[in-house]
Amino acid sequence: MKHMTVPEFIRKYPKQAREQGLIDDRKRSTVPSAPSKLEERFEMRWHGPALVKQHVFHPTRQWRLDFAHLASKVGIEIHGGVWRSGRHTRGSGFVKDRQKMNAAISLGWRVFELTDKDLNKPETFEMIEEAIRSASIFTKHSQENHA
Repeated sequence: MKHMTVPEFIRKYPKQAREQGLIDDRKRSTVPSAPSKLEERFEMRWHGPALVKQHVFHPTRQWRLDFAHLASKVGIEIHGGVWRSGRHTRGSGFVKDRQKMNAAISLGWRVFELTDKDLNKPETFEMIEEAIRSASIFTKHSQENHA
């Protein structure tokens, strides 16, 4: 049995690929939306390394991380509306968020999923900074060993 890559599968079996969610034909804006109030609050309290806003992390989907540190592949997702049945807590929205987060993990991202309550805790920001630092140290160490 010959194994094929995902792009080969998409080219050979587009209908099945679409059914399995490998192709997303929906028209979406490539322009990021304005930041939410929670994203603005995060930015005001963030004093760590520079982050990219609205980073598209997936090669074929337009999935974005609210904030990303590219060198360490640490992402930050801020979920609003968790106390009033917002998109992130209703069935289909929750399932779609899990697909997105699983895709990010499979591509090597470590993603912090935050709520409004997390933005009030200094330890949230310390934890993210530590993850960025430890990933940067690991990456530097790996590069030195392969040089």
